[in-house]
Amino acid sequence: MAERAALATADNVANAWRPLTPAEQARADYLAGFASRQLRRRWRDLDDRLADGRLDSEDVRDVVVGMVLQAIELTPVMGARSWQISSGTESRQVTLAAAGGDPNRMEIVDWMLDILDPARSPVVPLFSMPPSGRYERIFREWPEGGL
Repeated sequence: MAERAALATADNVANAWRPLTPAEQARADYLAGFASRQLRRRWRDLDDRLADGRLDSEDVRDVVVGMVLQAIELTPVMGARSWQISSGTESRQVTLAAAGGDPNRMEIVDWMLDILDPARSPVVPLFSMPPSGRYERIFREWPEGGL
């Protein structure tokens, strides 16, 4: 199978973030390809939707750049979700991602899904409450007055 081009480039990442060092440039190119392959595996018709105009190439580029930025803004520890470093009496803390997750820390978040899969049903909060009404008749009147 012929290799398909990445949906974004390291230059797109640099334009969205900052100038990249040569090492970051190489990593950004790899991660853009990685993210593109990940999207094509999940949405097999992605290239078809781009070709016929159902998807905007700039929107898809924004998605790929967003995914790359999640991974390229390097953490002090590979796979860290959060970290804290203190100075006085020295303290370090790292929270690692769940086992089996993406080693490049690329997640497809809601705004990306809105672009790539607009037909998905939105998450709607579930809540029910009785209809508003006059309930005075079911409560006896207080001797002090009022309800």
